[in-house]
Amino acid sequence: MLADMAIGVETARLATYRAAWEVDQGRRNTYFASIAKCLAGDVANKCATDAVQIFGGNGFNTEYPVEKLMRDAKIFQVSPPTAECCRL
Repeated sequence: MLADMAIGVETARLATYRAAWEVDQGRRNTYFASIAKCLAGDVANKCATDAVQIFGGNGFNTEYPVEKLMRDAKIFQVSPPTAECCRL
């Protein structure tokens, strides 16, 4: 699970770098920015869900930061533009 989390984070990071590189080249980055936002939001949610599972029952305990991270990660999928809009 931890390896899959690392793979997802690095992939999302590279997608973000690609979107930034397109801007540096003077090109529109709408396509790559949409990919990066959609992927990063999905990866954040998957990693937060996996982290809660790794922590077991303590993952839902407010004394551990994982519970808050899971709630915080959801905003990346629903904040404008939503992941559904980015996929269009």
